[in-house]
Amino acid sequence: MSHKLYLIPLFILLLNFKGSAQTIKKKKAMVENSLFEVPSSDSTKRYNIVDRMRFHKAPSISLAVINGGKIEWSEAYGYADVKENRLATVKTLYQVASISKTINAFYIMMLWQQGKISLDEDIRSFLRTWKIEEN
Repeated sequence: MSHKLYLIPLFILLLNFKGSAQTIKKKKAMVENSLFEVPSSDSTKRYNIVDRMRFHKAPSISLAVINGGKIEWSEAYGYADVKENRLATVKTLYQVASISKTINAFYIMMLWQQGKISLDEDIRSFLRTWKIEEN
């Protein structure tokens, strides 16, 4: 089975205006209905989050939108336990596996762009409590 990546247009997540209840409701609807496939031959095709969950047989997902360094809104979709008919909530725990590697790489590159770290420097010079043996 091939796995596709769906992205929410970043401009939606990075809008920096005051979050009135109506504005947040509109942005939430935009996020829920504006997924696009990567790579895609049709850059105009958008998908609904619930339809994509059904298509990929994902019983649940949780989503948080961060604006200005704070969670603007969060939502859970689907079932945490299908057999028990228990709905997912924003407190449902998920196994995220290797996604942390991507997030870690993003922040490392951000620190590099800001000139705070060098990619050529020995990683051990940054570590305070965790020690890596030389090899």
